[in-house]
Amino acid sequence: MIVYLSPFENSDENYSTFNNIATFLRGVLDSEATQIVCDGFFSSVDYTDLQSVLPMICKKLRLDGELIVKDLDASLVAHQIFKNEVPLKEMNEKVIKSRTIKCLMSSDDVERAIAGSVQITAKHFDDSMCEFIIRAKRSR
Repeated sequence: MIVYLSPFENSDENYSTFNNIATFLRGVLDSEATQIVCDGFFSSVDYTDLQSVLPMICKKLRLDGELIVKDLDASLVAHQIFKNEVPLKEMNEKVIKSRTIKCLMSSDDVERAIAGSVQITAKHFDDSMCEFIIRAKRSR
């Protein structure tokens, strides 16, 4: 099973799509997913729930299953605002438009939350979109 967990629409029929944690937990068995893509999902979760939600998601991965987390990075947003690199109008369109934001976090927050569940295989930052992408695998 390949899973897309996001508040955004997904048109790829190869993915089982979920937009909230409750339906995801009911719809995916433990160790069932070969890949879980979390696209903008964690910024739509309360910050206080982040540490508990990420391990629940990782538990749904098979051994050697891949977790891909793509989300807004508060550090990149703050940097661009502080350095005045991007006009606020553009920043609002990039960051706020079409998002349901309940929390701001950084890639470090995600790394800490998944530390015992999966091993990070790659990490990428997209400065232009103020996003990070973390790829991780579940191992023994």
